[in-house]
Amino acid sequence: MMQRSKQIVSRPFGREGDFDKLARFMRRVAIASDRPELNLHIGDLAWRCYRSDQFDASSVIHLWEDKETAELLGMGWYTLAHHGLDMVVDPDLQGTGLDKRVLRWGEMRFRNIPFDKRGYAQLKVQVHDWDKPKEELLTDAGFRPDMFHYVWYRFDLNADIQQPELPEGFEVRLLEPGEEKWRAKCHNKSFLTDDVTEESYAKLQETAVYQKQALDLVLVAPSGKLAGFALGWLDEERQIGIFEPLGVKPKYRRQGLGKGLVLAGLQQFKAAGMQVAQVYTESPNLPAQRLYRSVGFDVAGRQVDWTK
Repeated sequence: MMQRSKQIVSRPFGREGDFDKLARFMRRVAIASDRPELNLHIGDLAWRCYRSDQFDASSVIHLWEDKETAELLGMGWYTLAHHGLDMVVDPDLQGTGLDKRVLRWGEMRFRNIPFDKRGYAQLKVQVHDWDKPKEELLTDAGFRPDMFHYVWYRFDLNADIQQPELPEGFEVRLLEPGEEKWRAKCHNKSFLTDDVTEESYAKLQETAVYQKQALDLVLVAPSGKLAGFALGWLDEERQIGIFEPLGVKPKYRRQGLGKGLVLAGLQQFKAAGMQVAQVYTESPNLPAQRLYRSVGFDVAGRQVDWTK
């Protein structure tokens, strides 16, 4: 029997159940990928969607789906802060023109931003260095690779894990109920931002993905104050754990606390049955890269900004 051709329609993100639908789609794409450990993790999705009260998913996420079955086939995610476009297409539909439709949506989204808000910024699309079809698509569309990239690290959890060593009085434990305010403040001080609030963190904790798949570790100073954090996410199907995000307050750095925190997280991942741990960081962030290498992570790949 001849397979029917799909009629693909697009719409903004925002219907009831869309987060779970997107999570299932991203997992399906990752499993079909040649590099399943280097695809967007469900933890990334949860953190991006729920970290801030100011986040309006319907204005930045666009979906492409089968008109008849409502099966999700493509996703575009525009990040206004740095004019970045994440684009994901069902592997079976690569090269059929759907990838071009997603890219055109991102370009239109960029062009529709008033110049006084956009200035001379460039549109950026992040591409893993193994994704040759996407590189060809962007080359044909006039994009070129930039120097900036994310470095992805991988840790084989079947290997030996160093024992965490922390200065006297410090400990790593799970976040406790009622600490949302201090957890949000710890994040903001570590990343010099103000986008995480007690309310937004509480909403994150209410989600099914957090309750079922989060490993929310905090680093506690002798004073009882939170000095750092490592929000781990478990993907039991792929047996991959990811840290997103991970940080230590500036005044507690250079004491080996970050290393102890990461090692404790790796032990927790292994105890939860994960086979691989992953983390990524920006190319200019050399201290983080030294930390991950000292723990035993290996470079798994790079995610390069292609700009236009």
